[in-house]
Amino acid sequence: MQSLIQWDWPGNITELSQTLKSVLDATTSSLIERRHLPKQLQRTEPRRQLSMLETAERAAIISALDTSNGNKSEAALLLGIGRTTLYRRLRQFGLDAGEATL
Repeated sequence: MQSLIQWDWPGNITELSQTLKSVLDATTSSLIERRHLPKQLQRTEPRRQLSMLETAERAAIISALDTSNGNKSEAALLLGIGRTTLYRRLRQFGLDAGEATL
């Protein structure tokens, strides 16, 4: 799973390359986590308040994932939606692979 980080990269490809190199040099595992990134990339934008319908949908998704032991294909079947729709909703509600990993 991956968590999206949006960053404008006000510098250029050199800035991106140097950032990636420093992250890779500082990380001993094969998984890059948010904590490995420079501080300005660790910040996340505050999420807007969910509507009542979105709150109910989010709760249903969490329940379906719990019931299916995390199996997203099975959870999508339980919810009566397509797997790609489930992945889109997971991103929308910040439920995709947790906020700690990229």
